[in-house]
Amino acid sequence: MQKILIFVLLGFSAQWWFSDPTISASSSDISFKYIEKYTREHLENESLPMIIALHGDGDSINNFYETALNQLTAPARIIVIASPINSRWPNDSHQFIQYGRALNEVVATLSSQFPTSKKPLLMGFSGGAEMAYYQALKYGDSYSYIFPIAGALSKETLTAEPDRPGAKVYAYHGKSDKNIPFKAGQHASALLQQSGIRVKFNAFEGGHLGLFTSMKSTISQAIDKRVNTLL
Repeated sequence: MQKILIFVLLGFSAQWWFSDPTISASSSDISFKYIEKYTREHLENESLPMIIALHGDGDSINNFYETALNQLTAPARIIVIASPINSRWPNDSHQFIQYGRALNEVVATLSSQFPTSKKPLLMGFSGGAEMAYYQALKYGDSYSYIFPIAGALSKETLTAEPDRPGAKVYAYHGKSDKNIPFKAGQHASALLQQSGIRVKFNAFEGGHLGLFTSMKSTISQAIDKRVNTLL
């Protein structure tokens, strides 16, 4: 019986040790899992630019890092944040208010928890890009740059909270995207521009998964270029 108890305790200890850390919003009980990565070795104690990355719907934080972010080279701390809604990001105005505020609070906490130079850079793909567009509109002054990739944002999901422009937005969208139509990306960029946000919309030949294939190097280099301005 004593041996069984020891094995059970060891199992719980191992599960705790290897589980991803969690951080909670300051004004609600919403929490997010995340992973902390670095573009180079031996940077853990350095004051660095911070890249906040939001995966696509249905993806995991580890897979997103390994498949989308592994070509980044500029010195940076990468925080990949998981959606708290069953691996999916908000899709209605009520959820955007609730989770958009919570995410912004968590990013502020992470920026102070780790030694961070200047404001974080935010990037998101697909469902994560929708949240990135929303952050650009409602919490843009919290970020240096925002990179929404293959995302959308409609008037129906906008909230009554005041706009807070700030970060310059570099949006990317494939012309043959069948998951989130190209026109939806154009519309999202236009909504931001109507609120006075600086947006550079980059169209490319390809579909929804360009971030992981033909556009991976191009987008990685664009992010690296902006990260270098935050050193």
